[in-house]
Amino acid sequence: MKLFDRKAEKKIWLAIAASIPIIIYTQWNQNRKFGITEIIITLITLLIAIGILYFLKWYSNKK
Repeated sequence: MKLFDRKAEKKIWLAIAASIPIIIYTQWNQNRKFGITEIIITLITLLIAIGILYFLKWYSNKK
C-alpha cells in the first residue's frame, strides 16, 4: 500500500508554493529589508522542505 500518492504530493507542492510569500513577509517584518541574506535563508528553507518531501515519498514507497 502506498502511503504517498499523487494527490498528497500535489497538496504538499501547493503548501510549499504558498509558504514562499509567508517566509518573505516574516523576514521583511523582522528586518525591514530584503537582501541577499534573506534570499539565501528563503532558498535554504525551501530546499529543506523539498528534501523532506522527497524523503517522505521515498520512505512511503519503500514499504
